[in-house]
Amino acid sequence: YRKVGFDWKKESFEEAGTEFIVEYEKRKTECRLQIGARELLQQVERAGCSQAVLSAYSHGSLEGFLGHFGVRGYFKSVAGSRNHYAEGKVEDGLRMLQELHVLPSETLLIGDTTHDAEVARAMGVGCVLIPCGHNSRDRLDRCGVEVVAGLGDLALDFLRRK
Repeated sequence: YRKVGFDWKKESFEEAGTEFIVEYEKRKTECRLQIGARELLQQVERAGCSQAVLSAYSHGSLEGFLGHFGVRGYFKSVAGSRNHYAEGKVEDGLRMLQELHVLPSETLLIGDTTHDAEVARAMGVGCVLIPCGHNSRDRLDRCGVEVVAGLGDLALDFLRRK
């Protein structure tokens, strides 16, 4: 954070985080689905695999966002955060596995942050990262999990495995 100019003496992490979320909420509908997202969701559904969302994004906003993009129907379960610091994500994920009766060994977490790799490791599930979020490809490569260029690549890989 210091590299990009944050000075925690002038503004706390909590203040900066809240400011980011407020601005993000104003502009969230300007975002688009990642290239290959809908295709991957359809492929996984056709293969008979259940899908769920585990996110640091607030639960209510997440449900609205999924509805806005017309993809909510692909997911059996959606678990958003109770705060915007991603606290409790591991616990939410473990609870989701229990509720869906899914084995960790049969689960893949697709994420875009180093925290997602940490969450997957703590949950005992597989992980693939995509460099399209807060962390650079270089940082994701150091997590020790597979990193793909985008969801389109993951969709192609999924087809090859099936």
